Amino acid sequence: MAAIIGGDPLGPMDEARKAQDAERKLILHCAEVNAGYMRLPAGNGGFPAVARLYQRLAEESLVCARAWVETRPCPPHEAAVDGFWWGVLAWADAFGVSLQLDPHDWNRHFVYPHYGFAQYLKVLPKPWPAWGRRTAKLPYIKPVAGHPREAMLDLDARWTSLVIKLTARWGLLHHLKDLRALGQAIGLMWELHPSTPVGKAYLRSDIQFFRELFKPFPFSERTSQRIDEFLTRLETL
Repeated sequence: MAAIIGGDPLGPMDEARKAQDAERKLILHCAEVNAGYMRLPAGNGGFPAVARLYQRLAEESLVCARAWVETRPCPPHEAAVDGFWWGVLAWADAFGVSLQLDPHDWNRHFVYPHYGFAQYLKVLPKPWPAWGRRTAKLPYIKPVAGHPREAMLDLDARWTSLVIKLTARWGLLHHLKDLRALGQAIGLMWELHPSTPVGKAYLRSDIQFFRELFKPFPFSERTSQRIDEFLTRLETL
């Protein structure tokens, strides 16, 4: 009774629900930033079919993220949306390992919410037993090392490759209409190098995108600092 009239703090179930709501709103933020980014011309020159496909997937993702926040059943969506977000989850794991971020902090605030949304879109058998270790049952991207610009674009290329594979695995017949876009995406992967105009454009847009994406996440000071240092190095190199 005391909790009802405000005498006691929220109970464990209320706290868990509050934390879950906060995580879902962070994913909605990610979907909104992604949809806004996909409307920009940055990095899309020469690959119009890819741009149109990603814009379509971003809009569908936004609809699904809003439904997730409102605890509604997952709306109908294309298989490539599943591939997109399971790919983002694998990218997030690889990004954290590559930058040597504190695994507890990074996983808790960024990886796990993305895992929840990916499972909402398409249920896969079980979570990774240990983040950063390869399992055969869930999508995986190998961490990268080396020069920051090459590392960032390498992760972009590996994410693109994984999304193509997952889209083909989960919705090949439906996405036959997108063969041109998928073909352009394969060509795009070969252009993602710091020395190419496309690579340079992607790096510029990546910096802008990730600074906006990470803003509301409650990372520790150390994690935030390492991410900021990495993005700053991309700007100055």
